[in-house]
Amino acid sequence: MKRRLLALLLILLFVLPLAAACGNANQTTDPQSTETKKPDSGNQPSGSDESETEEGDVWYEPERPAGLTTQDKEFVFLCFTDDSSFYWHDSDFLADSINGDTMNDAVFQRNKYVEEELGITLTIVPGDAQLGTSTLSNSISAGDDEFQAADLTTHDMFSLAGQELLLELNSMGTIQLTSPWWDQHCLEDLSILNQNFGLYGEIGSMYKRTLGCVIFNKPLFHERFPDVDLYEEQAEKRWTIEAMTDIVLSVSEDLDGDQTMTEADLFGMTYQGDMLPIALIACDIRFVTKDEDDIPELTLNDEKTIEAIDYLGDLMYDTDCARSSSANQPKVNDHHDCFKNAHSVFDVTEIHAVIDMRSMDQDFGVLCMPLYDESQENYLTCINPHVAATLVVPNSIKEPEFVGFVLDYLSAAGMNYMTPAFYDITLQSRSVRDQESKETIDIISSSVRYDIGYLSDWGMSASIRSLADTRSKNFSSRWASDSSSFESKMEQTIEAFERLRS
Repeated sequence: MKRRLLALLLILLFVLPLAAACGNANQTTDPQSTETKKPDSGNQPSGSDESETEEGDVWYEPERPAGLTTQDKEFVFLCFTDDSSFYWHDSDFLADSINGDTMNDAVFQRNKYVEEELGITLTIVPGDAQLGTSTLSNSISAGDDEFQAADLTTHDMFSLAGQELLLELNSMGTIQLTSPWWDQHCLEDLSILNQNFGLYGEIGSMYKRTLGCVIFNKPLFHERFPDVDLYEEQAEKRWTIEAMTDIVLSVSEDLDGDQTMTEADLFGMTYQGDMLPIALIACDIRFVTKDEDDIPELTLNDEKTIEAIDYLGDLMYDTDCARSSSANQPKVNDHHDCFKNAHSVFDVTEIHAVIDMRSMDQDFGVLCMPLYDESQENYLTCINPHVAATLVVPNSIKEPEFVGFVLDYLSAAGMNYMTPAFYDITLQSRSVRDQESKETIDIISSSVRYDIGYLSDWGMSASIRSLADTRSKNFSSRWASDSSSFESKMEQTIEAFERLRS
């Protein structure tokens, strides 16, 4: 019964748009922002089933503002890219042609569709080594209308907003923020004084790739626990920190018999330092809460946090059983590679790794981040603030109505082309290998908490991660030394938002 109840979580983030896009003509959205239509064959997503574009399917499309002219205009987007990283180069805008790659082809066709429908030229500019931040801030400071929108990290979004360089999205008046192609949770969670400067939605998949999750090696696990069904444990809310710790501490093995644990042996778990702050959020711990005026307050320093870090330290810090790729020695070179090579039972990672594990020889499954304990109501996760691509609009733009409409069109078209490509084809059909993992991804995708304290540039994420990298449980000492800096930076952001509101 509980498994069926969990399935109801499919209505959010990924599955709501997919359910609509896959042929439920009776499912309605805001009548002002969508219409039902069938695209011509030239606009069908690459690799999609014909049923996805049969007559009667919902085709998402924003309503054009009265009198708005887009013909022969240029829209310049500064995209998120970092060519030094396999995972974090842009995957949502740079697509020069059809090349057979599912996501590339969906991006190309989305961009082409928007250009043809609106009569615009869509110019995509790769960001610089700082993911576009310096390029964007320099342009805005110069008063140029060089870029109409950009992708930044969440840290950089809050930084530029605090410098009064970004446009407050609710003030645009034209972008249809309540439409299904925008993530409503981020609008609620990331606002300060009811102002939003960053946005997520079906315009891109980069932020979805950073959602925290756990993957496990099925043969290694079942060899040691033949009678334990981890999916059932998860469905029955028994997948907790304590349950995971019991497994991790019992499955490690010195495979080569040299009395020293190395990457040639078997660990219960591999991870990197980001696990600790994400695990705290997954425990339903809030770095900040917001009062009735939508003003954040630091709330991380309480007894539950201290206890959770103690529990998580038991799970993470025994180097004979768990190894990080970011901690002080001893560590592993790459936690993903260690898992892929069958030298760890669990890897605490992000959704992008699920895609990468398609090449793994042994079978694997996907689990949520563990609960604090069995009394916790829901599984939770969060994005990675260092690499999640966050949509922003420069306050130097000259035509906000045009910009808002094009962003709506890009995101609605992303819902038609890119969401099925990323979610249904890339993840479901080609990566995960069982129905339970598909259901888990649905749960993860619908259980995102955007905690400002973690996602802002106030220093809290780095401070908590450093606890993990030094294998320290001494949260109270770290809080005593760092909290005044957190408070000061938070107050600076609030004051900047107050000035912007006035």
